[in-house]
Amino acid sequence: MVFSIIAAIENNNGLGFEGQIPWQLSADMRYFKKITTTTNSSSKKNVVIMGRNTWNSLSDKYRPLPDRLNIVLSRHAAEQFSKSTIWTTSLQKALNLVELEYSSAAEQVFVIGGATIYKEALKSVECETLYLTRIMKDIKCDCFFPEYNKEYELLSKSVPAKEGNLKYIFEIYKRK
Repeated sequence: MVFSIIAAIENNNGLGFEGQIPWQLSADMRYFKKITTTTNSSSKKNVVIMGRNTWNSLSDKYRPLPDRLNIVLSRHAAEQFSKSTIWTTSLQKALNLVELEYSSAAEQVFVIGGATIYKEALKSVECETLYLTRIMKDIKCDCFFPEYNKEYELLSKSVPAKEGNLKYIFEIYKRK
């Protein structure tokens, strides 16, 4: 099952600090929503796969992420998620689930975090595209996006933009 990754990272590939995104960038939130909700068929939805910590970092009003099939990875079966959220224990099980049970309803699959899930996803040859918002600033982070430059090549890059004191670009990478 082919899938993509979407993430926002700062200059040192930092993703987050103490379980939260350490910046506020509304342009990135709009980009994330557009990429992960846009489908070619109005009868289908995209799938977002995330780890439990990423799920927990979302505000209650955004859980589950609307207009997408949400899959949360957790090793703890007793955890409670919303009725419209699916949980499973691994990325491969999530991909198999989409392929076997949701392929007629799902169009694209996106891994949306966190760092451990990204690391596992980047090892998969089925991961074809990376959508990265690069924040051009050093920001204190304690979790980081894994190395990817050897296996992916830059396909496109937006012109730099600025919101508040943050300068950023949108990059798209494809597997070589």
